[in-house]
Amino acid sequence: MAAVPSSIHGILHFTTEPLWAAAFLMRQLQATKFEYPFREKETPMQYGYKLVGEDRFATEHTYSIMAMQGRMPSFNRFMEGKFGSFGTMPERAKRLGYDLDAVLLRNDSEIAVVDIGGGRGEMLLEVKRAYPRLTKQSLILQDYHPELVNAEELTVMNWNFKDNDSPQPIQGALVYSLTHIYHNLSDLEALRLMKKIAAAMAPHSRMLIHEFSKNATYGKMHATMIELGTSVFIGCWVLTGFVFLVLAFRYAVKAWVAWLLPTVSKPERVWGLEDLFYGLGYAFDVVHMVFIWKSHQWGLGRHFYYLSPVQRNLSMKYDFISQPLAVAAAMLSRTAVIIFLYSCFAQNRKSLRIIVLVCLVVQIVVNLFTILQIILQCGPNPYRLVNRVSYFHYMWDPLPTDGSVKCQAPEIQVSIGYTQGAFNTIIDFALTYLAGFELWQFLLRHNNSVQCASMYKKFTRLESRVRNQRLWQTALLCGPLLLSGIASIVKTYLLSAVGNRLDFTWNIVPFVLWVKIEDYCIPIATTVSIMRLFIRSFVDKRGADNVYGSGGGAGAGARSGNGIELGSCSKSRRHTLHGTENAEGISERACSESLDACGSEKELVGGIVVKQEYEVRVENEKRQ
Repeated sequence: MAAVPSSIHGILHFTTEPLWAAAFLMRQLQATKFEYPFREKETPMQYGYKLVGEDRFATEHTYSIMAMQGRMPSFNRFMEGKFGSFGTMPERAKRLGYDLDAVLLRNDSEIAVVDIGGGRGEMLLEVKRAYPRLTKQSLILQDYHPELVNAEELTVMNWNFKDNDSPQPIQGALVYSLTHIYHNLSDLEALRLMKKIAAAMAPHSRMLIHEFSKNATYGKMHATMIELGTSVFIGCWVLTGFVFLVLAFRYAVKAWVAWLLPTVSKPERVWGLEDLFYGLGYAFDVVHMVFIWKSHQWGLGRHFYYLSPVQRNLSMKYDFISQPLAVAAAMLSRTAVIIFLYSCFAQNRKSLRIIVLVCLVVQIVVNLFTILQIILQCGPNPYRLVNRVSYFHYMWDPLPTDGSVKCQAPEIQVSIGYTQGAFNTIIDFALTYLAGFELWQFLLRHNNSVQCASMYKKFTRLESRVRNQRLWQTALLCGPLLLSGIASIVKTYLLSAVGNRLDFTWNIVPFVLWVKIEDYCIPIATTVSIMRLFIRSFVDKRGADNVYGSGGGAGAGARSGNGIELGSCSKSRRHTLHGTENAEGISERACSESLDACGSEKELVGGIVVKQEYEVRVENEKRQ
């Protein structure tokens, strides 16, 4: 302590303000139903003074309270050397390889150094001792509560950089120095301070930032600088770009098939209504990402309580505008995949057609209702028939103080979101089951001419090529649909972020990520099969002749409907009688019956129906 006098003041500081706040921490959490994080000037520090009747401190910032109590001189003394010294400021700059002489010995400005947030000005005194020619007028100390103890040697002035209407008053100084300032600021506040300083800087000016590096030891010190949004939203843009390539490939292959293949080689169905809905859904997704990125530029992904009022307003504005777009994008993509499955499986089966149409209608109604609820949830008070769309801006703008406008409680939006998420999840899982069942439904058919066999035996008896083909199709089609349902569950679970406005801009970031995963799984599901077949047609020479089927021999079974059909086109029975006699002289005849069946299979390839011919032979032995 004798070697570092400032440490005594540090001990005093950490046994007063932090201990005082800790004593009232649990009481405030209980009183506010554990609302956290705390808002500025509404921490346990202020709450404690409110409980003891010191109302004059109950609404002040911690540093203002310390100033009113006469504690700032001691605190500033602690900030001079803290609990240890690493040398003077010029010495530290020299160790880091910074040529301070080349900056301070210039004659471009009469102001040498402006120390922002410098407390008592000890750093400026270190500079003055290293450069004796510097005068009082050339060394400026700026602080919100500046100490006047060194006013005879330094120019001391008050500057509150958090005030939006307070620009940097010193123009064109050689050096603007900030020592351990930024670690107490959020990224946006730090950038705002930098912008103010940059506006005052001349071409010869320099900004020196003295901070500890980010590491585990100083993790808490940098907690306010955490920014969650950038990496997540860049990932969303990367995913958006990937889906663009997927859809571009889809449309390119279909255009190639429709326009360049000979007529005899073309499949029966190339373009479908689902292609239009995929394009519309993706367009809405792109616009949604544009608004999300705009919101991110104003603070989405950062803690709400570190944002300025303008940043809070604009970040919420662009996020709320983006929400109906995200719901519409998912609705259009889900409509496309339902149309796709309908055209492949349900056209010739009434029960299946009803199930698919019910899924289509339900998801459209539920998602449209959600969109309307988001846009129309604010309106006049008392209620009257008006254009409620014009009240949408009150979702982010302050409500009139006269109570003439009322918005639904955030809990209502969350409840509707839970309902929408539940329906979407059920529909996604239903579509996954439907696609998987129809891909394998030929295994479930019972042939009276064949003895009953277990599903496993039927599976193992399949030709390996057919079995592997079905496995790939199941994984490529059902996998993304299943992931979309899982993403819908996670997204629904995270909906509480929409209702919790205390830290809205931070909590909603994971929700946005899972929204994009849910939206993009659907177009991927019906495109990867096209990609697989396209690659196979060039890589696997054995499958090249079967990619789009042969011109003849399809038979009636091949044209009986969409989807996967196994139809017999001819039957020939060959009976061979074998006479045997056992020890008792009883004659037995074994009848070996052979059934040859030729059939056709329509391969499911993302809306392109591809025919493949194959022959199935089943041997059935009967004893008489």
